[in-house]
Amino acid sequence: MKNYSFAKMNGAGNDFLIFDRREHPEIPLSAGSIALLCDRRRGIGADGLLTYQPEDDGTFSLEFFNSNGLKGSLCGNGARCALEFHRINYWKNDDPVRFRFNGKAFSGRVIAEQEMRFHLSLPEKVKLGFKVKAGGQMITANFADTGSPHVVVEADKILRNPQRPTDGVFELPDELDVVTLGREIRHLKEFSPGGVNVNFISYRDGLIYIRTFERGVEDETLACGTGSVASAIVVNLLYAAASPLKIKTRGGDLLEAGFERDETGSFHSVYLQGPAVVNFTGSVNEKFFI
Repeated sequence: MKNYSFAKMNGAGNDFLIFDRREHPEIPLSAGSIALLCDRRRGIGADGLLTYQPEDDGTFSLEFFNSNGLKGSLCGNGARCALEFHRINYWKNDDPVRFRFNGKAFSGRVIAEQEMRFHLSLPEKVKLGFKVKAGGQMITANFADTGSPHVVVEADKILRNPQRPTDGVFELPDELDVVTLGREIRHLKEFSPGGVNVNFISYRDGLIYIRTFERGVEDETLACGTGSVASAIVVNLLYAAASPLKIKTRGGDLLEAGFERDETGSFHSVYLQGPAVVNFTGSVNEKFFI
């Protein structure tokens, strides 16, 4: 029976399976096999899966799939995990490290062992202060596409009890039912057909506290890289918070989102930095590839 080797990695608790296509060029990945491999009860367990293809010129290519088995959009923590995988297995001290993610060109930097910086594209479709109907109330929300589409909602814009406004608002994301409210916003018709990721944040004492409901995983994850960057962009615009910004994830790790703004107010030189760690390596036999 054929076995396929993999690395199980996490970026701030956002975890991934990585398969090296140089070792397994014909790995038979289907939506069903990806979903099974990512299943935390019947498979190995992960928020997503990456295939890594090293190139002769020192670059590499990535394909990313969510845990539901379908191809995903940009994943910031997944990209940083791939950079650490590259550092361990193929890195030749190139700076920046150039690679392709789902066919699009990106770059990153090795800051230190298990500390990676990923350079993102410019944010698009940024919109502040619009209303969405969810949780039995109208909630003020914001939006930024940082390679994946993100709604960003401040916890203190959500009433604790819409039937009794005098009960006040939530103060921190930890107080929210992120899965129920996030799922509702993710499926709102104004975001169809693709849906959105939903980030609930609070900006206090120079730190962004965040919890994220991710489409494709269809659940809360311990961190979301592109969501952290989208939240930092929104906080900068709402509060003139200076770059770089620190983001405290649900898993307890700190991520750093940095950027520059030109005289027109446009963002550039956007990056995400933080931990990327190999949890373990192993092999899985062909019965998982359905």
